[in-house]
Amino acid sequence: MIPAYNEEARLPPTLDSFLSHFRQRGEPFEIIVVSDGSTDGTARVVKERIKSAPELHLIEQSPNQGKGAAVKTGLLAARGDIWLFSDADESTPADDFESLKSALDAGADFVMGSRAIRGAKLEVRQSLPRELLGRCFNLVVRLILWVPFHDTQCGFKAFRARTMRPVIERLQTPHFGFDFEIVHRTQKAGLKIAEVPVRWRDRAGSKVNVLRDGIIMVMSLFRVRRLVARDLRGGT
Repeated sequence: MIPAYNEEARLPPTLDSFLSHFRQRGEPFEIIVVSDGSTDGTARVVKERIKSAPELHLIEQSPNQGKGAAVKTGLLAARGDIWLFSDADESTPADDFESLKSALDAGADFVMGSRAIRGAKLEVRQSLPRELLGRCFNLVVRLILWVPFHDTQCGFKAFRARTMRPVIERLQTPHFGFDFEIVHRTQKAGLKIAEVPVRWRDRAGSKVNVLRDGIIMVMSLFRVRRLVARDLRGGT
């Protein structure tokens, strides 16, 4: 599934790439786009492609609720045994799904694409300030949530539906912090997490504001820790 907020320009080539890759695999699939309160032509470009791509589905939610809310909506609407979500700009190419699927086939319940481990290829890097801030934030995530992973924020993740649905149903972080809530809840549930290297290229047009969203994400870390601890104590 693909969460999209005002992605009229960047979404069409991403859809074409994903449709091409998954059609070549020769297995049934669906692509769900969640337009999260978009005010541009995001919904229109998806509807145009649906005419020739029955595998494509559109969910429109309004008003804008945040990327985490869009991902939760899209994943829980999916019908397959394996779920994948990708950013609308296809920062990681569609065919890197095969690396994530191999990890699922090997027994993982949840697989994170990673830009920060051996084997990852950064074909177009972020600006140095954004890259350094990203590294610092991942360190903070590891320290606060005690997770042993190097890149919780990469927008390319795959899930085994039968084991991960209860985790996704419990998500309460509507914005960018949803990534580390998934990781933390999955780890606390005793499920198997894998981190695999992917290719990645920075794309112009990111909706992330480094200062504003960075502050929100740090605050979300402590909220996630409290939420998960409360759920475990209450058994809910």
